[in-house]
Formats: sequence, structure tokens, C-alpha cells
Amino acid sequence: MILRGESRPDLLRQEVLADLLQHTAHTLPEQIALIDGRDDSDMTYFELNRRADVVAHHLIERGVKVGDMLGVCVVV
Repeated sequence: MILRGESRPDLLRQEVLADLLQHTAHTLPEQIALIDGRDDSDMTYFELNRRADVVAHHLIERGVKVGDMLGVCVVV
């Protein structure tokens, strides 16, 4: 993901989604990140980051490395 500041070239930088999530979880941990409209439940950035870390560790244990491609299935 590349973030571009069209009117602010000083904002030009490159980050991955995981970096943005982790930063937001540290700066705004109680901010709502996801809302499930089916049952009006929500998830904070802290919880989303914690769950993402669990998935990341699971993938690493299974041999997934940086740069590997993998599919993601989201069941709703």
C-alpha cells in the first residue's frame, strides 16, 4: 500500500497494512476498527491487532515467509 499526500509531498511513504494497523492499535487502541452489522458487535483496533498477531504467528509456524502469496477466505 502506498500512501500519497497529493498536496503534501512530505507525506509520501510506503507502508504495509500491518504497519498501519499496528500503529493505530498503539495510538488509538479503544477506537472502533470493525463493526459487524449482523449483531451490532464491534472490535477495537487493539483487539483486531491482537487477533492479527495470532493469525500471523500461526502462519509463521506453518512455514509462511515474507513475500509468500496466500489466499484468504472470509466467512460471513
